[in-house]
Amino acid sequence: TLSEMSEALNLKDKSLLEAIENGTSTLSFELILRLAALVARNDPIPFIMRTTRNYNPEVWQILNDWGIGRIPLQFEREREFIN
Repeated sequence: TLSEMSEALNLKDKSLLEAIENGTSTLSFELILRLAALVARNDPIPFIMRTTRNYNPEVWQILNDWGIGRIPLQFEREREFIN
C-alpha cells in the first residue's frame, strides 16, 4: 500500500506517492534511487533507468546525454567477453 511504501522510503507524507500515482507529480532522482534500493535490490540499474525515463524525463535526457543509456549495451558486451 502507499502507507507501507512511504514508511519504507522514510517519507513523512504519502501524498507525494499519491500524486505520482495519479500522474500529477514527478519522481525526484533521489526518490528513484530509494525505490531502487527497496524494490530492485538485485538489479537496480535497469530499474533506475526505466523509472527515470518514465517518471522524470528531464533528468533522463541529461543522463542519456551523458551516455547512461549505453550502460546495458556495455554490460552485455563485457558479459559476452568474459564467457
